[in-house]
Amino acid sequence: MKNSRVCLVGGLCVLVFSSVAVSAQGVDVEPNHPCDSAQLFGAVAYPFQVTGTLAESTPGDVDFFRFFGVPGAEMQVSLFSSGDNPLYDPMLGVFDSTCNLLLVDDDGGGFPNAFAYFTVPDDGRFVLAANSCCDYTFTESYFSGSYTLRVGPREFAGPVTGRLVDADTGMGLSGDFPTYASAVLLRCRYYGCYDWVQYVSADADGRISFAENFYGERLSPGDYQVAAWANLYENHFTEVFTLEVDASLDLGDLQMQPRRFIGSIQGRVLDALDGTPLPSEPPAWTGLYLYACPNGNDCYYYRTQAWVDREGRFFIDGRASQIEIGYYQVQVYTEQYQPRFSDPVFVGEDEALDLGDLLMQPVRLQMHPVDGCSAQEIGSRNCVLTVQLRNGTSKRLMGEVWASGQVYYTGTPGFYSVFQLGRVGTTNPMPQKVNLKAGQRANFDFQLRFPANLSENSLVCVQAFAGLNPNPTFNPENVRDFYCFWMFEGSLQPLSEKDARRMLKEQRSRPR
Repeated sequence: MKNSRVCLVGGLCVLVFSSVAVSAQGVDVEPNHPCDSAQLFGAVAYPFQVTGTLAESTPGDVDFFRFFGVPGAEMQVSLFSSGDNPLYDPMLGVFDSTCNLLLVDDDGGGFPNAFAYFTVPDDGRFVLAANSCCDYTFTESYFSGSYTLRVGPREFAGPVTGRLVDADTGMGLSGDFPTYASAVLLRCRYYGCYDWVQYVSADADGRISFAENFYGERLSPGDYQVAAWANLYENHFTEVFTLEVDASLDLGDLQMQPRRFIGSIQGRVLDALDGTPLPSEPPAWTGLYLYACPNGNDCYYYRTQAWVDREGRFFIDGRASQIEIGYYQVQVYTEQYQPRFSDPVFVGEDEALDLGDLLMQPVRLQMHPVDGCSAQEIGSRNCVLTVQLRNGTSKRLMGEVWASGQVYYTGTPGFYSVFQLGRVGTTNPMPQKVNLKAGQRANFDFQLRFPANLSENSLVCVQAFAGLNPNPTFNPENVRDFYCFWMFEGSLQPLSEKDARRMLKEQRSRPR
């Protein structure tokens, strides 16, 4: 049985039964509603065609037709608008001999037409109903107009074959490492090519073959598209093609365009005041992000991140990170410095871009931890912590620096204590004066005395503050958490910065 194409608005076409393939035909004769009054055609020669009309003069008209067939035979049926007064949005129903509804289809043949497959029941009898959308009970039609109903043995087609190849070299792309080439067969309907029919991996020479769908059934005639993927290649979509009845189709070589990668992006991160490298290690914690700029200006699409070495150098391998040619911007972040954004720049295929020295401007008054507590100091419960301040400007800065101790009683959530520390602990907790020339550094000590009866599971942390004149306590310029200690199993242990931040976040989020 052959098919003909019906093209819809927008250019997409669908297949319907061709009149030249019809073996016999009949005409709708009223009354044939409801189902138990179906018009009898019986054991006709298939494929069979019925032309009919849902009459405006018969309100709610639905047409039913009874057929005989071979039990278990696979059949297909279409219902589409036809004639001078075409039926709007036909709806198809398939019933068994006792009028139990087996299936309903609305737009399976491409809007507005219906199309469905079904299996002839065990008694060899079935009923087909012509209706309009959307009466799923088939008791009344909402529209009038002419239609054509065609029923016959289910048709098959295929296979669809092809070969995924490198567009530059013509070499086949394997479904195994490193290309992992694969493809999917998509069924095209009136709303587009979105229905997955089958997925396959290419063989060692890049060949693909679609012989059946996900359910192990042979392919049906119709409109299809193949979408193909391969690692390090652009996705490829074929044009929509028609698979005819009992016909196979070789798509030939599907040209896969290699993705074009940059060579590398590198540079060095330095302190803008003294030119010293800013590594990824503490206290700098320098890192950077690479963002793509789709229009050459707005850089928001994250691509990768990188760290710097002890000399402040970073290197991004374009192929390893799969960075394609285009405009990019590097954004650098480091503790106690202003973020730095490079200008967007175009990077070509295999190009090695060196951004040179990226100078980081320090915040006005930098604060870094210098010395923690030795094991002996922790054991004696007497600890001196050292904080370093640095003037990151070109003029003198004056103010004060002070610190506070914070004790969180983790065994009793919500209970905590805060006290001020000074050069000699809580005995003289007054702030210390700050007077720094441009670029000058200075160290400040704070003593922390641990009581002998410190509660088990206590979390002790130190937070430092630096403010500028006038009124430095009301004009803080920098605040940082420094050291944390945890009393566990009778031993006071210093925490890593990562653990300290985690435990502080947990404690500070608790309700008070």
